[in-house]
Amino acid sequence: AIASSGYPCYRNILQALGCELANINVNNEFKLTATELRKQIEERKLNNDKPIKGLILSSPSNPTGAMLSPNELKGLCELCDDEGITFLSDEIYHGISYGKEEATALRYSSNAIVINSFSKYYSSKCRKIVILLYFRIFCSLLTFPQFT
Repeated sequence: AIASSGYPCYRNILQALGCELANINVNNEFKLTATELRKQIEERKLNNDKPIKGLILSSPSNPTGAMLSPNELKGLCELCDDEGITFLSDEIYHGISYGKEEATALRYSSNAIVINSFSKYYSSKCRKIVILLYFRIFCSLLTFPQFT
């Protein structure tokens, strides 16, 4: 699953890897929190749709800049753990928070997978090295036949 307003490449990379995408609407603050995810989970159950197996989300978000509070992140991690959803937390923009309190998903879940880098925080020219590898690992955790 991905946020309706999020990093555009997530959609393309996941589709290229054969993942079925669930698009989850963000709230009025451009955030995808446990409330929005829970609503999507319940709707999928009512409609007999496939359950969500994974969620990728960046906080602070690209392109909106919306950032989950530590409590919102904790709630999202707990819901993912309770529902068996693999949470891939893109924390590339950590450190660029303009005074807001930030937290890592690893603080709240030992099941979360975190992507981070030095490129944004230190204004280096490094690329998101191994991002494709992370997505392959993420998809393999979701037990897609082409990755097992």
